[in-house]
Amino acid sequence: MTDRKLYQFGDSPCCMKVRMVLAAKSLPWDEVFIESWKFDHFQPEYLELNPSGTVPTFVEDGQVVSESNKIPLAKKILKGLYTVATSVKQGKVSYSENNGQYLPGYTQDIGFLGGAPTSFAFGSQVDIRNTALQNGWLVGPRDPNNSEYYNKTYSRTQYNKLDYTFTLKPIKDLNIDIRGNQIKTRDLSQQLDVVENGSSTGALDFSAPAFETGNFSTSHAMIATAFTDGDALFQTMKEYRSIIANRLAKETGAPIDGFGSNSQQVLLPAFMAAYSGSNPDKINTGLFRNIPIKLLLKLVSHLDHSSLQFVSLLLKSL
Repeated sequence: MTDRKLYQFGDSPCCMKVRMVLAAKSLPWDEVFIESWKFDHFQPEYLELNPSGTVPTFVEDGQVVSESNKIPLAKKILKGLYTVATSVKQGKVSYSENNGQYLPGYTQDIGFLGGAPTSFAFGSQVDIRNTALQNGWLVGPRDPNNSEYYNKTYSRTQYNKLDYTFTLKPIKDLNIDIRGNQIKTRDLSQQLDVVENGSSTGALDFSAPAFETGNFSTSHAMIATAFTDGDALFQTMKEYRSIIANRLAKETGAPIDGFGSNSQQVLLPAFMAAYSGSNPDKINTGLFRNIPIKLLLKLVSHLDHSSLQFVSLLLKSL
């Protein structure tokens, strides 16, 4: 007699798996043969060990294991990590950037690789105004007291665009599309004037202020509040404005009067916090987001109960 008992039916594949494991480990065991055609597995004494009435049942030192496919906890964790790691089924990332500058008064001819500043041919957009002046590439200087004012505008442009799409399948019958889009534009313009300073090339007059404008757009996940009443969300946003205003006043040291309830600095973080379901005390008060994101859940068929629980937890965590 041993402290291991296997309640089994000889031709059962599940029983065979248990016997193979015991043999591989050279573990002795005692057999209790279950005659299924006599419904031994539904007898009261067997149901006390295995209420489901399935075969096999393995007993060791008083501990009952009734699932032949039972996986140890460590293996379950590893399997879960593997599932998450391989849940990304496809992905696409694209990034584009366009830069340019307009320099009036440039007198040089365009030649091989774009002319004198050949770095432009390789994507450089460094400000070359002083370089052009020192090399005599610009028009001659004016006498600020006697000549006509040289009224030209130097300008620079910058355009950045990021797009990405990933498709995840963390569980059966659930596809998650993660999409992001972000666009930044920046334009700078400044009066350009070459004035006399006693040298042959003159000097650039930077006294005129530079005028800079830009645009920014980004996607953001609002799925956490997708099924919340719109009027309630709007009221929440209005209430968050005072919290954001107080945070900005503390962060900047400026008087709170400078952050009105309808100012852009207050409205945008309040809107993001309310409609994304975030805490107004923790939401980023910056106007720009580094990672654009938009979540789309696609249920490709009916989900079982465990899958619905997973989706519910996912939405609550967003």
